[in-house]
Amino acid sequence: MRVLALHSRPLLSALFAASLTTACGDDEGSSGSATDATTSSTTDATATPDSTTTDATTTADPTTADPTTTADPTTSTTDEPTTGTTGAPVDGPSVVFAFDPLQFQLPEGLDVRDGQGYVGLVTGQVFALDVAAGEVTDFGGVVGIPPDNTAIMTGLVAGPEGEVYVAVDVFAPQELVSGVYRIPAGGGQAELFASDPALLFPNGFAFEPDGDLLVTDSFSGTIFHVALADGAVTPWKSDPLLAPNPDACGLPTQFHLGANGIAHAGDRVYVTNLDQASILEIAVEGDGSAGALTELLATDCAALSGADGLVIEPDSGDLLVPVNYQQRIIRVGADKQITTLAEGGILQSPATLAWASTGDAVLIANAAFEATTMDPATALPAILSLPIE
Repeated sequence: MRVLALHSRPLLSALFAASLTTACGDDEGSSGSATDATTSSTTDATATPDSTTTDATTTADPTTADPTTTADPTTSTTDEPTTGTTGAPVDGPSVVFAFDPLQFQLPEGLDVRDGQGYVGLVTGQVFALDVAAGEVTDFGGVVGIPPDNTAIMTGLVAGPEGEVYVAVDVFAPQELVSGVYRIPAGGGQAELFASDPALLFPNGFAFEPDGDLLVTDSFSGTIFHVALADGAVTPWKSDPLLAPNPDACGLPTQFHLGANGIAHAGDRVYVTNLDQASILEIAVEGDGSAGALTELLATDCAALSGADGLVIEPDSGDLLVPVNYQQRIIRVGADKQITTLAEGGILQSPATLAWASTGDAVLIANAAFEATTMDPATALPAILSLPIE
């Protein structure tokens, strides 16, 4: 296994690590599916997925990565699991696959489509995930993300033909540019698929009914439309409520992120704002354009500071949201009431959710941003599973 020096990862720490005490009292989010209720990040060499389980490292070349299972797959439950609007957690989250924090293997992107799972690390590697076996295999990824984190990979969504789209965010001049990158079906090296000077920090993905993508930009306060036919990028909705706001909750981070997770359901699109601690609802017009934007849940730093990727419960339409900064998974019902499904325990910076193919559990990208930067010995970057009745 190739080991890369950690280099202290200063930029990534500034981007994602919240303070140890929440100042108010971090696609990714993204989880795509073939249905209308969906959500969802260059040099040489291509990777061929292997049927054997390998070990994930933080090398900048994802085609040589090796996943490990050094963390102990323990389980954790909340003291008193609360009943959600239409279902309750059967148990606390358990580990499906654990990555190695000492190699800075932090999962951010997560999606399941047609029974196949995919996981993306902030350092550019993408893995195919076998939930039942608890194994990952190399699927390729973005080559050239430097160890100083002047570029990172965030959101991920699986496409209709087996391809995978990932969001790359660049903070200093280099060969990579910010944009949406595409990994071909079967795996391999990601190639730039869509970019635009106005697309600053692509993050969360959601498929539209016509098959095109909506992509949140966490810096610009805009959701962009990306055409799958040719990668054309056009603004879909801009609003101050989609933008970052350092004063909303006073988080002590160097970089502030606005629109993050996104989910499409019927004639509505739902978006989390990580900085403003809010969940937004956008009407979708008959032609697919964006209509009015309203606050489903206005700024609530105690409950929603760090709201990240989200998914929609297929039957009820409830929203399930990871609250990154507060180590919590919540449910938002049609009555706008918030219930906690899981909190604390092995939850560490939960970033992205995706429904397991069985439909009875939600998978969690446990990114462990804060734990890894503060004390890697206590960190558990992993894919978790939270059963839902």
